[in-house]
Amino acid sequence: IISGKKSYNKINGEKYLKNKINDNNIKIHYFFKKFKNPEITELKLIIEKIRKIKPNLIIAIGGGCAMDYAKSANVLAVEKKKINFDKQHNSSFCDLLCIPTTAGTGAEITPFAVLYVNRKKTNIEGVSVKPNFFYFEPGFIKYNNNYTIASSGFDSFSQAIESIISIKANKKSINYAKKSIKLTLTNLLKFYKKKKETHAKKLLIAANFSGKAISISNTGAPHALSYLFSSHFGLSHGHSVSLNTLKIIKFNHLNQNKSKLLKKRLQILYNCFNCKNYYQFEKKFSYIIKNI
Repeated sequence: IISGKKSYNKINGEKYLKNKINDNNIKIHYFFKKFKNPEITELKLIIEKIRKIKPNLIIAIGGGCAMDYAKSANVLAVEKKKINFDKQHNSSFCDLLCIPTTAGTGAEITPFAVLYVNRKKTNIEGVSVKPNFFYFEPGFIKYNNNYTIASSGFDSFSQAIESIISIKANKKSINYAKKSIKLTLTNLLKFYKKKKETHAKKLLIAANFSGKAISISNTGAPHALSYLFSSHFGLSHGHSVSLNTLKIIKFNHLNQNKSKLLKKRLQILYNCFNCKNYYQFEKKFSYIIKNI
C-alpha cells in the first residue's frame, strides 16, 4: 500500500481493506509518503522496498502524489540501471491498483507520472506506467477539506480546458474533455458546499474523463507553468494551475486570428460553459474561482 499516513487514517484505510480482503494469508506492507509532491529521494525508497518485498500487487490510495509514486516505482523497480527519464517504460514489476482519495488528477487512468528532481518537474512515461485497475470510493472524497476540494477540482477542470485547445487534441479527447467540464460545472460548487457523495462520485468521473483527455492531448501552458509555483512556493498543484489558466485563455483569445483551428477550439470551450464568447466565459470562470 502506498499512501499518505494522514489521509489513510482519515478514511480508516486499515478497516476498509480488512472488509475488502478476506484472505488472512495475504501479507500487507505499507509505505507512507512524507512529501506533498513526488520527489526523487522518496521515490528511491519506494523502489528499494518493492525490490525487497517483491509484491504481487501495489495499491495506491491517495491523491495524485501517491498514485504518481506508485506508477513511477512500479516501472522503475524492474530497471537494473539508473533511472532513465527519456525512456518509454514498457514493463512493470507487478499489477497496480489506484484508489483516488481526491477528485482531480485522473492519475488512475494516465500513462505518465510526475516527478520532481532538484525542484524541476520531470515525467515518467510509457504504456506500463498506466495502472492496471482503478476503483472509485466516493465516500473517501468527503474527508477532503475545502482547500483540497477546490485544488483537486480545479486540476481536473484545467486539464479538460487545456486539452480542448491542445494542438494534439482529436475528436475523442475533445469528447472526453467536454464530458469532464460538464460534470465539473454541475457538481464542483455543490460538493464544495454540501459534501454529498452523489456529487463526489460525479467529480471522480469528471477527473477520470479529464485524465483520458490528457492521455491523448497532453496538458498545456497552465500546467507547465504551475510546477514552478508548486516546487518553489509549496502550493498545491491545482491551486498553482488556477493562478494562470484564465490568463492563458485570454492570451489565446487575443491571438485567435492567427489560427483557424485555435478559433474553432476556443468556441468549443465557450460552448461547454454555455457561453458565446470569451468575455462571458471569463465572467463564469471567475465566478467559480471566487466561490471555491
